[in-house]
Amino acid sequence: MRFKDSPVVELPVGGAVLSFEQDNSSFHVGTSVWPCSLVLVKFVERWLPPQNPQNPNPNPNPNPSNPYADLLRLAGKRGIELGSGCGPAGLGFDFVVAADVVYLADSAPHLVAAIDALLAPRGLLLLAYQLRSPDAHRAFWDLCARAFPVVVKVPRDHLHPDYAFDEADVYLMQRQQT
Repeated sequence: MRFKDSPVVELPVGGAVLSFEQDNSSFHVGTSVWPCSLVLVKFVERWLPPQNPQNPNPNPNPNPSNPYADLLRLAGKRGIELGSGCGPAGLGFDFVVAADVVYLADSAPHLVAAIDALLAPRGLLLLAYQLRSPDAHRAFWDLCARAFPVVVKVPRDHLHPDYAFDEADVYLMQRQQT
């Protein structure tokens, strides 16, 4: 699927089809489905290791061809999506999900500080990123280099082939190698 200006975006995921209505004539936050969010969902769906509710600690390498199996072993972990409006500062989440969140250079320090405060010491940031402003881009990545020294840019061929938008990238970021 190529992202289009349709008022309805349908996303097949996990055996179901999610349907989102959007307002393409609005420039307000919360009225559009951004390509980065679709890219991130399809990346996780593609590489998420199979979950067995009977055994939360499966074989450590069930699929050796999955380079993200250890990072995406999310069963039993706590996570938060930035922009969800929950305000759960200081809870120490095992993973933070952020899609298309870098817009203004002035907000980059606050964004990185929020991620840093929310993420547990050995946690994982799943970031879908699209360059929106060169100044914000520089500010964000300069701050991230200090806060999250482990950064893996997911190769384009590891993204879902129908959702690998040219303008969107996926990054896996940590404070330390796990």
